[in-house]
Amino acid sequence: MVKAGKGKIVNIASNVAQVPAAMLFLPYACSKGALYTFTHALARALGPSGINVNAIAPGFTASEASLAQPGSDETFKFATSEQTFQRRGQPEDMVGAAVFLASDASDFITGQVYYVDGGTIML
Repeated sequence: MVKAGKGKIVNIASNVAQVPAAMLFLPYACSKGALYTFTHALARALGPSGINVNAIAPGFTASEASLAQPGSDETFKFATSEQTFQRRGQPEDMVGAAVFLASDASDFITGQVYYVDGGTIML
């Protein structure tokens, strides 16, 4: 990317780094918060080379892994009770943000975290 003078990096973070979470999620939330900082720092470092670095921060999403967790139904009920859209996020909900951030339409956007969480982060 540096040699080409352009490129797009899209990190996958989580809104749990900004939304208070149970102690069970503390290590996960800390690691996703580190991804926010990594995204910002990398955007600043690679910007002069024409490389955009952004992140998507999904809310609690109905992925195979999350559905396999014990108590996932209760967790989803709690998570969606705090959302503006009262439904489970689906992996497909992330596609539009990822395609936009990887496209030429986002050429002047870098160092940003896009929340795709059904409106949870604004509460």
